[in-house]
Amino acid sequence: MSFHGLIWMKTRLEQRNQIDELCDRFEESWPVSATKVAGELLQKIDEGGRPELLCELITIHRERCLKSKTEFLIEDFRALLPNDSVDFDQLQARFRTDDLRDAATATKQGSSCLSEMTSQLSLGDRIDSYELKELLGQGGMSAVYRATDSRLNREVALKIVASSMADAVPRMQAEARMIASLDHAHIVQVFGTGTWSGGPYLALELVDGGSLDVLLSDELLTARRSAEIVIDIAEAVSAAHESGLIHRDLKPANVLMTTSGVVKLADFGLSRDLNLQSQTISGALLGTPGYMSPEQTTGSRPTTAIDVYGLGGILYACLTGRPPFRGANIPDTLTLIRNEEPVPVRRLAPSTPVDLESICQKCLSKDPLHRYASAADLRDDLAAFLEGRSVKARPVSLWTKALRFSHRNPVVVSLATCLCVALVAGVSGIIVQWQRAESNAVAYQEQFQIAEEKVEAASALQEFMRSVLGAAQAAKTGEKTDISDAIAAALPRVDEAFYEHPEIEAAVRETLGKTLRTLEQATVGIEQYRRSIELYEQVYGRSDFRTLHAIDGLAGIMRSLGNHDQRLEAIELRKFVLSERIRQKGEFHFDSISAMDKLSAALGQVGEFDEVERLTLKAMAALSRLPNGDDRMAESLQYNLAGAYWQQEKLAEARSAFETLIERMSRRIEAADPDSIFRHERIQLCKSKGTLALIVHDLGDVVAAEGLYRELLPEFQELEGLGHRRTLSVHRRLVRLLIERKKFEDALPFAEQLLQQHSAAFGPAAGLTLEVRRYLVSIYQNLKRIDRVEQFLRETVALTVKHREPGHDYIHQAKSELDQFLANRQDVSEALNDGGR
Repeated sequence: MSFHGLIWMKTRLEQRNQIDELCDRFEESWPVSATKVAGELLQKIDEGGRPELLCELITIHRERCLKSKTEFLIEDFRALLPNDSVDFDQLQARFRTDDLRDAATATKQGSSCLSEMTSQLSLGDRIDSYELKELLGQGGMSAVYRATDSRLNREVALKIVASSMADAVPRMQAEARMIASLDHAHIVQVFGTGTWSGGPYLALELVDGGSLDVLLSDELLTARRSAEIVIDIAEAVSAAHESGLIHRDLKPANVLMTTSGVVKLADFGLSRDLNLQSQTISGALLGTPGYMSPEQTTGSRPTTAIDVYGLGGILYACLTGRPPFRGANIPDTLTLIRNEEPVPVRRLAPSTPVDLESICQKCLSKDPLHRYASAADLRDDLAAFLEGRSVKARPVSLWTKALRFSHRNPVVVSLATCLCVALVAGVSGIIVQWQRAESNAVAYQEQFQIAEEKVEAASALQEFMRSVLGAAQAAKTGEKTDISDAIAAALPRVDEAFYEHPEIEAAVRETLGKTLRTLEQATVGIEQYRRSIELYEQVYGRSDFRTLHAIDGLAGIMRSLGNHDQRLEAIELRKFVLSERIRQKGEFHFDSISAMDKLSAALGQVGEFDEVERLTLKAMAALSRLPNGDDRMAESLQYNLAGAYWQQEKLAEARSAFETLIERMSRRIEAADPDSIFRHERIQLCKSKGTLALIVHDLGDVVAAEGLYRELLPEFQELEGLGHRRTLSVHRRLVRLLIERKKFEDALPFAEQLLQQHSAAFGPAAGLTLEVRRYLVSIYQNLKRIDRVEQFLRETVALTVKHREPGHDYIHQAKSELDQFLANRQDVSEALNDGGR
């Protein structure tokens, strides 16, 4: 790397600072027409940095879409860089789907190769001693023919595999040896192996009754037949385990059946011999989504518990006709496997005996320790079921289900509890009022009549509570599993329960709308809010405070969805609420100011920053006239104003506004009881400091920027973790700023820690990780540690070669940087010595 390379490094650091700042702007404004904003931000950076910036913006957009459950279409962004090729590796690494991409690429390549190979074959052709008679099936990576072995005069299934992998033939031979060593009645036997047209083949026992997968597509099996099939497969798996072999891809498609009904386990292509070193890359994603165990989705060390889970998946499919998990796509399916429980068997197949469902649930436990200890134990329990004896598996208790659900969804559980408490409190209040009125019934006949009506309302409310709790209680029979299902079951009864009490129905539907929003069931939540508003209008009128409160709630749920049209509707709703607040209470009432604040936030999400500034300043002036102000309201308004200034690039005003905001928030948080401060408030304070650091850096105050970054880094690490995107962003900015200020000794430990965190979060050869390695190269050079520079550049080449496909741009770049350094090593030394003088 020449002296000019040092100049390039400085320019590169400035560009990364600019990219991070633009990313923050995009995140703050999301989802204001995401592609439009991205296009505007791309124009603020040199063409050379646009592909990298777009990659970062798409990452943020996808994260937000996944969180808000809105549609993510990456093609929407492609037109923004028509002449550039955007590297999406960072996206794939961020979501830990490199293995899925590689598998998809390999399958596509294999399919192409297979088509080319099979196009050369015709029935009657010979491969070694095998004459092809009939094509039995063809997948992405292999084709299976019925063939006649002329040497032994018997029919076989000839499996021809297409693969560009160098180890394909050895792997096929290893599979053949493993199957041959088992020699089990319920395992498809292997007769031979060889190669043809560069690809391996296996000669297997011909099983001509079709697969279990095909059978299940036509019919559901009885409970007894399902148990009998899984017993046979469990015996085969148990024999494999005794030989140290794990199958790792148990599914109905790999269970073949003879015409007489004998079950045969096939396809040991992903099997693992525990007696040998791993034949696969550690941490690779192996298996079939939908039937994979939770530990397979994370690349954990394989154990026999994987196959016990797979046997449970086959039993589940036999009983229900579907896999335990089925998402919209592969990442969704893997998320379900890791985080959710399968739909109970008896909900999909009510006639299934409870004992058989319990056996299936035990196999499919998330924790391997809670499954059967072995396939043999599962076989024994299934035999006990068939013989009418007691089984070891016990139904999952309602309490256990509640604990599992609470661990996965703590927010939902707390909300459900609040809902029940609120409803019970409402019932109690109504009954207390009735009791008070009843005690004076003789003297106050009118009050007695009102109380009587409230008792009827209380009775209706209690009946609704029984519906909700009864729906949850039904989980004992496998019909319901969580509060979402309980609410869904109770919703149809709301009309009936409160037919004569529309005011109670309106309040209940509003509460349900709020709860469903938090349960991420926004569409149903919107329906409840709309019905609530209709009822409030009928009883109290459009301008009543209860109706306005429900309208505001509807606006809130609509602006959370990310749909532009719904956000515009939310703005109109909040404009109506604001006009009514001002009409009823005047501009200088807290409720009016709050309505201004909420409207400002909604306007900011569609990019109306001029209007945000105007309305926020008006609200702040009104708030200052109230005798008793509100700290949180003042902070919310200040945040809206600061953000509007920043988005409009009014940097001086933005700095002043953010400094005021940070001072207020810090003072309130420090004075408050720690238990009363929510985590999101601390995160918001840190985000505001981060934006302020960007602004003061742009204004040239590097000393203040460094102080803010040093203060922020440990706070973000504590709140969001070492590997969180915002934590890493602040960490990178601090390192770059220290390099910019030539504080190389200070920068070194921060950069070394940053490299470890990026390697763990994204992988050792991801784009951002390699960028951090360049920071370290710059630091080592300026500290005159030339030998360390060479060693480090060689390590970079080795890492990119190991973790990237041949010919990848990152490999060429790493090699080029090393070659340039070696060619100009003397120039670098002289430049550094001149810099030292």
